[in-house]
Amino acid sequence: MENSSTPRIIAIANNKGGQGKTTTALALASLMASSGKRVLLVDLDAQANATIATGIAPETDQTLYATLVNKKPLHIFHVDVKEGCTFDLVASDLQLSWLDLQMAGQFAREQILKAALQPILGQYDEILLDCPPQLGLITQCAFTAATDVLIPLTADSFAIEGLKMIINFYQMIRQANINPTLRIMGMVLTQYEKNTLSKSSEETLRQAYSKYLFNTKIRKNIAVGKSQATRTDLITEMPDCNAAKDYTALFQELQEKNIA
Repeated sequence: MENSSTPRIIAIANNKGGQGKTTTALALASLMASSGKRVLLVDLDAQANATIATGIAPETDQTLYATLVNKKPLHIFHVDVKEGCTFDLVASDLQLSWLDLQMAGQFAREQILKAALQPILGQYDEILLDCPPQLGLITQCAFTAATDVLIPLTADSFAIEGLKMIINFYQMIRQANINPTLRIMGMVLTQYEKNTLSKSSEETLRQAYSKYLFNTKIRKNIAVGKSQATRTDLITEMPDCNAAKDYTALFQELQEKNIA
């Protein structure tokens, strides 16, 4: 039965690659689904890492590109988390890298993802948008459709410099009245290591963005790569690894702050 309520739509974004966006999206999708929520994960990256990590191999007419460009209805795949528990996925493929060119000159092109999601909003409590590592049209579409932005980032100086760009991008979306109610849900440190550089970067971030930076940090963990390579769910299949424990703690922190 469909619910007429509007789901929260979280754009998981950072303009820099290697910040843990896909890992965060997959972990939160698993945790949210396990908590009883109806969850949709939309893979917005042409590299299709979230799609590949779930073991989904879509046909060309079953991808997000086919919806955005060829006007096909969204094709929904079901991803098993554990017995009796799944989340849904909209798959991506390399074709999505052509979206900017295909949509060049199209009026209100930043609205195409929002329009594509509109018919299925009532089916979900949470929609997670796994954004690509650049601030182009696809990320603009994500920020236009989203209610919230979650920013994963590593504790290093380059990531901190890149953070300024995504904050400016977020402010532009709001100030241009494209999505004036969009808010930053928070920032989470990923691939964290206990060394002087990480601690110094964390201190810098907490001074500048104390309002947004979560207390939970996601430790660097080889289990993340292993889970993605073997197409297994990190949270349910490797619950004792540091990354699974940390993402579970992040989810609990979100709940305590009434964000999850």
